[in-house]
Amino acid sequence: MTQLKAVVGWSWALLCIVLVPAVFMSDDKLAHVLVRATGIHISARYSGGEIAQTLEKDAYKVIIHRPVFDGLFRKRSAGFIQADFVQTTFFPPEIKQSVSYNEDGPHSFEITLTTATPYAEILSTDPHVLGVDMLATDGGKIMLRVKLKR
Repeated sequence: MTQLKAVVGWSWALLCIVLVPAVFMSDDKLAHVLVRATGIHISARYSGGEIAQTLEKDAYKVIIHRPVFDGLFRKRSAGFIQADFVQTTFFPPEIKQSVSYNEDGPHSFEITLTTATPYAEILSTDPHVLGVDMLATDGGKIMLRVKLKR
């Protein structure tokens, strides 16, 4: 009887090891509920930060994220602001976009983006804007990060 209980117990444990991940991975709603319940969220240094504004253009839209200076325990002295250029119909050969990252009125910098290459230049009189940090493409989306200092 003791061996039967051990065999049933170990069988149940092995079955759970296989079934629990399979159920968790196959049900997106359950995964979202469990992740939301823990309070875990993706780091702004990875995601680009919360969306601050969206600018709709004829053939594309520009999504400007909040400035990110987040560190593990305190704010960092160096950060970035991310701008996503999302294609709705087509990208023009060149895009010029002015951005005010601290929303103080005048534009902090201007992005000149060549979409075919892609290549970006930053024009700024703000001493806190340091230049292009990263430029990446993903299908109909161009993501640009501009280096900032506090």
